[in-house]
Amino acid sequence: MSSDNGGDITGAFVGAGFGAFSFFRGFRLLRNKRLIENTPTSKCRSIAMGMVEVAGRATGESTMPSLIGKLPCYCSHVLIERYEKRGKNSRWVKVHERHQGIPFFIEDNTGRVMVDPAGAELDIPPELEHGEGTTKALLGMTLARFRETGRAASDIPSLFYSYCGSNGIGTIGRMRFTERNLGPGDPAFVLGSAEERPGVQDEQERIIIRKGKHHPWFFIAEASEKDLLAKLGRSTLLHIYGGAALCLACLAYLLHKFGLWE
Repeated sequence: MSSDNGGDITGAFVGAGFGAFSFFRGFRLLRNKRLIENTPTSKCRSIAMGMVEVAGRATGESTMPSLIGKLPCYCSHVLIERYEKRGKNSRWVKVHERHQGIPFFIEDNTGRVMVDPAGAELDIPPELEHGEGTTKALLGMTLARFRETGRAASDIPSLFYSYCGSNGIGTIGRMRFTERNLGPGDPAFVLGSAEERPGVQDEQERIIIRKGKHHPWFFIAEASEKDLLAKLGRSTLLHIYGGAALCLACLAYLLHKFGLWE
C-alpha cells in the first residue's frame, strides 16, 4: 500500500468517526430543542421550583471585566486556537478555553430573578476576534463599551498577548482567539433549575436559577427563544443528515479500497 493510499484510508477512518459523532450529537441537539419547546416560558414574578425557562434582559448591581477585552459583563468565555500541520492535514487546534461568570439577574416586565451561571452551557455570539491578520470588535455595542473604558479596537491584539502571557500560553505560530460575553442589557434566555435560597427574605433574590442535581442541563443563551429554536433546528438537521452522509461516504470509500464493495 502506498503512503498516499495510507493517508487516504486514515482520513476516511477519521471522517467516518467524525460523521458518526456528528450524527449522534444531532440527536442530543434534537432532545435539547424539544426540551425548550416543551418547557413553558415563566415570568420572573411567578417562577415555580424545578426546571424552568425565563427570558428577558441581563442586569445586575455589579459586573466583572471580561477575560481578554476587560469589558463589563456577567459571563465571559474565551477560546484560543493554534493552526497546526500534522502530516498532510492542517487544522485549528484548541490550546486554551476558559469560562468565568458572576451571579446576575434576568429581568422582564414582571420583575427579575437571580441566575448563578456556574456550570452553564453558553450560546453567546462572539464579541471580539483576533487572528489571521484580522482584529474585530464584532458588535456595535462592544465598540461602545470599549469607548466607555477609554480604549479602541486597535487595543485588542495587545490585550490578547497580555492574556496569553499572564496565563502561560505560548504565541508561536498562527493563533486566533474568540471572546464571547453576556453584558448589561443583553437579551438572555435561561433554562435551568429554580431553587429557593435559605434565609433570604427579599422576594427578588429568594429564588435562584442554577445547575440542578435532578435537572442537569443548564443553558444560557444571548437570544430570544424563537431565534434559539431556529438555530437549534438548523444545527440538528446539519448534524444528523450531514453526519450520516459523511459517515456513509467514508465507509463506502473504505469498503471499495479494501475490495469489499465494487
